[in-house]
Amino acid sequence: MQNTSITTQSVSVLSAFMMLALLLVSGVASATDDEPHFMVGEKYGRLQFNSNVNDVYDNTHGNGFLLGYDFGNQLALQAELLRANGNLSSLAANGTYDARSEALYLAYRSPGDLYYLVKGGYLWEHLDMNSSGATSSNRKNGFSAGLGAGYRFGLISLEAEYTRIDKNLNTATLGFNFNF
Repeated sequence: MQNTSITTQSVSVLSAFMMLALLLVSGVASATDDEPHFMVGEKYGRLQFNSNVNDVYDNTHGNGFLLGYDFGNQLALQAELLRANGNLSSLAANGTYDARSEALYLAYRSPGDLYYLVKGGYLWEHLDMNSSGATSSNRKNGFSAGLGAGYRFGLISLEAEYTRIDKNLNTATLGFNFNF
């Protein structure tokens, strides 16, 4: 039986392809702070697990995708998908993990080229672990919030962000958004 899964690398390639396609389709469209526009973005960052001190997570880097709509008054509704996987080592056993989250946020970006970002919304989290042949799954949902800063370069904006997924999982990401 063949195991098929979407890897972090394939999600990055797909996201880059989608960003390029949207850039070509939108042509010379412009989006300013005060007019409604769509956003699509890519994120790359580090997951921080707040678990047992004896647990060690390797390859805690993941990537994500953002799709949003800015209403033209610095408020945006955005959907985000984040995924990371790697190795887990503990005193009890060794194994792998796969962490995924999907979220719907209301975000505020301050006006100007250099801006701050505040977001809050509802998140669905999935954490699957496979250790010594035993599989465990943890599903949670609830409120999530984030803070960040960014810089606008015309249609492209770069952002650094810290997001609290839940009491045991946080992310620090760098990303870019294309506004059209």
